[in-house]
Amino acid sequence: RALNKVQAVAWKINPYMFHTLSACLGKNIQIGDKFICHDRETFLDQHIPSIDPAIWNMPSSSPEFKKAKGQIARAYSKCIDNQQLEENAFRALKTAAKFLNYEAIHFPCYFDNRLRIYYLHTSGLHPQGANFAKSLLLFADPLQVTEENREAVETELLVTIANCYGN
Repeated sequence: RALNKVQAVAWKINPYMFHTLSACLGKNIQIGDKFICHDRETFLDQHIPSIDPAIWNMPSSSPEFKKAKGQIARAYSKCIDNQQLEENAFRALKTAAKFLNYEAIHFPCYFDNRLRIYYLHTSGLHPQGANFAKSLLLFADPLQVTEENREAVETELLVTIANCYGN
């Protein structure tokens, strides 16, 4: 029952965020705390360290050589991470584009071996995805705030804000 209840939640694409994020990607604009850059040369200019070529002629046991090697390894790792973020963002936007005009969409779920519920995340767009992907989603049937549910809504909002602040 729990799985069916979660899968029954109807979502829709947030058109404002879709168009905003589509315009930002590929233009070297910082989105949230992650920098998503389509221009590879700009990214490399900003993140690849400038190292004196003479260092590579030094013995590999020298501190200067080890430091330079570490700098290159960290820059390479950052480049790979950025590439994955970019690919995930484009995949999420591509999926969102397909469903932009739908009234409601649903995401399939599964239980893991601890009986926790997760969304299948093959498209990069799902409610448990990165903040970038989650910003593309709205509830298709939003709950109206009334006097009867105001306190519960405020409590849930404060918990959500605290959770986002902690990340």
